[in-house]
Amino acid sequence: MAHGMVPGHRTNAPAHSLDASGSEAGGGVYADTTWTKQGSPYVLTDKVVVFPSVTLRIDPGVEVRSRGWGIEVRGKLLAIGNSTQHITFTAESERLGRGGWGGVRIVTLDGGSGDFQFTDFSYAYKALSIEAGSSVQQGQNAPPTFVRDSTFRHNEVGIMGDSLAPTTIERSVFQFNEKGAWADGRRVFCKSRCLDTLRS
Repeated sequence: MAHGMVPGHRTNAPAHSLDASGSEAGGGVYADTTWTKQGSPYVLTDKVVVFPSVTLRIDPGVEVRSRGWGIEVRGKLLAIGNSTQHITFTAESERLGRGGWGGVRIVTLDGGSGDFQFTDFSYAYKALSIEAGSSVQQGQNAPPTFVRDSTFRHNEVGIMGDSLAPTTIERSVFQFNEKGAWADGRRVFCKSRCLDTLRS
């Protein structure tokens, strides 16, 4: 069970069990929290906000399914899977199609950062967006976000970046999206060994 969740930003309650095979999640994450494979799948029933100086860690093999909501990261999101246990971010139902959920939004202005390895994103509006802000433009350093060994399929946009928010993309696949990886209206090319193809 994941602790530190505040459903609907109302009470200090943890994510709670849907049944024997899953958990609901939504609201604020105010303390370091881990989503475990035992609690998977995590169904987003509300927007999840990871607050500054807080880390949400997602273990290998976890599935995150959304009923339309997204995850906003003002702290740190660590989604580190492995070659045999990927981490999945997707809509609860594929019938929603592209744009079926909000995706993961990294807000670097508030100190947000992410590290994604062996993750699979699908059926989102913007699967992963990394946003800088005015303080970054004034010379402050934005924390980096890393994407490695991951896939982005059937999204409106795979990754929407910001030239002022440092992002490293390596060994990742973008297929069947309206747009693959973009920043400031331009296609972003991965640092090494990526595949980016147009939607089907």
